[in-house]
Amino acid sequence: MSVLAVKLADERRRLDELQAGDLAVGPVFELSYGQLDAEQARAFCLLSSATLPFVSLLESASLLSRGIPEAGDLLESLVDVGLLIPMGPEHYQVHSLARLFGEARSGEWRFPQESWPP
Repeated sequence: MSVLAVKLADERRRLDELQAGDLAVGPVFELSYGQLDAEQARAFCLLSSATLPFVSLLESASLLSRGIPEAGDLLESLVDVGLLIPMGPEHYQVHSLARLFGEARSGEWRFPQESWPP
């Protein structure tokens, strides 16, 4: 196994290892994530922590504690910034690298109990 393959096997270091000179994967996710408002960031982090390879609109609505129209709008806003991949009608996927990024960010913000949901 190559040295790079060994480094990429460690999920905690994977995003840091995917760089060559000035080119890196992590800053691309950081840029997209930085465009999100608090509700979008929460949705992305929750979807990133889901263990399912794909998530349906109905499952997302339940996970996000939102109605289907609101969940659909949230999911589409995440598609628009490149953090979610549409996988056919009403199904989505968080790319494995975006999932690692989202999982790492999930502890960076907290909503007080009384402020969520809005």
